[in-house]
Amino acid sequence: GVITSTFFPNIEFDEVSVSLRLPAGTGDSVTESILIEIEEAINRVDERLTEQEGGNSPIRHVQRIVGPQTNTGSLRVNLVSPENRNIRSFSIASLIREETGDIPEAENIAFGAGAAFGSPIFISMIHRFDDLDELREVKNILVSKLEAEDSIIDVVDNDQIGQRELNLNLKPQAELLGFTLRDITDQVRQAFFGIEAQSLQRGDEEVKVWVRFDESGRSSRSDLERMRITSPSGGVFFLSDLVEIEERDTVVLINRRDARREISVEADVASLDIPVPAVLGMIQSRILPEIQEEFPFVEFTFEGQARQSQETADSAARAGPAILLIMLFMILLNGRSVTQALVTLSIIPFIIIGVAWGHVVSGIPLSIFSFLGIIALIGILLNNMFVLLSSFNDNMREGRGFVSSVYRSALSRFKPIMLTAITTAAGLTPLLLGTSIGAQFLKPTGVTVFYGLLFGTFLTLALAPCLLVLANNIKRGAVALTGRGWPSKESVERARKEQKKIEKLKAESL
Repeated sequence: GVITSTFFPNIEFDEVSVSLRLPAGTGDSVTESILIEIEEAINRVDERLTEQEGGNSPIRHVQRIVGPQTNTGSLRVNLVSPENRNIRSFSIASLIREETGDIPEAENIAFGAGAAFGSPIFISMIHRFDDLDELREVKNILVSKLEAEDSIIDVVDNDQIGQRELNLNLKPQAELLGFTLRDITDQVRQAFFGIEAQSLQRGDEEVKVWVRFDESGRSSRSDLERMRITSPSGGVFFLSDLVEIEERDTVVLINRRDARREISVEADVASLDIPVPAVLGMIQSRILPEIQEEFPFVEFTFEGQARQSQETADSAARAGPAILLIMLFMILLNGRSVTQALVTLSIIPFIIIGVAWGHVVSGIPLSIFSFLGIIALIGILLNNMFVLLSSFNDNMREGRGFVSSVYRSALSRFKPIMLTAITTAAGLTPLLLGTSIGAQFLKPTGVTVFYGLLFGTFLTLALAPCLLVLANNIKRGAVALTGRGWPSKESVERARKEQKKIEKLKAESL
């Protein structure tokens, strides 16, 4: 709970967006009036923040957009650059959300501070047998459960329900009377939409005369049901006697994945301190199993940040073994000693300590970019270990004792290793202090290398010599178990053995 983690870093943008979707068929004037109400709430938030910031407004201007449909709209709140304000865009979005309050007319409303890597919570649903009604029922249940969680806000979905429409289905007796559905719908269209009766020429313009029911006779469903339809034989019947009138929703948008109908639900976390993986873990372990138990034919997948993170992890998993083998080969090639290779590799897990607490000190969570930084950090520390072990092996070949070789190698390599750490850390300082959008993308990687290098340098100069001594004692113990007694510390080291072979070959050649 102290060291938090997320999929991707929280990037500080210079814009807050408010997206609004009202029921289909809502006029643009109604949509704009609600956007104006939200804009007034933004202005009130701006006044409060301006007072807190000593007269400096964090909001530059607000852009109001109605569309692309008449029932949708958005507000773009442009902020001053992150370097010139003390409040985060996520906090500004939260204040606007609180000031706006509930909007009962809205089907979907979301207050976002920008998401460079997709929505933190993005759940895609498809039905195994393409049952849209059941899929919508599952969507409603999932949305209600997510909205009940304090850690989740701005729950929206992409299931756009259109206007209600009336569908006419021909009755059997109408067919016996000689009607076709085309005959009836043509008469309904002419009566309610109109039919061109004549065309008049007035100068250079043509004036068309349309005939239809007056407004009082075409404004309700009962007007439609009482409409008189003329049969091919000349008889007159009420429309309700000829057709079944079915009311249903129109289709505004169809989303498909793998050739099947899909509905997705997106949401955000209520605070930047809430780790996204923990929230997704809660949804996967507590909410989704309950829904799937009742609706077994609905399949759920996590998209957005979770999908991108998984793709990155899968890519790393494919490349990781090859990289590890290359590292082992380089270590073995450098020292020609399995124990020295194990000592080098054993340093790597301890680096995570410095990396993790470095993120706590910097106030940012561990992310994918942090683990990418660990790869670069490992390369630097391996270089330091190569320098230390090369010095140790050289001392052993020169005939010095084991303890003296360990001590002298750590002492002689102190300056180059420390200089490498200091110069690298100094070069990363501008990145760590930067607040621009570009710097924020690289900051987790910079924090990883900076703190991991400082901690790793201590491990290289202090822990690595201790591990060399421990490995030496283990090798001597292994020899003693064979019944040959305890050998000297120097005799079990690879560098001393190689030196003795070289001296023996020289003696034989002479």
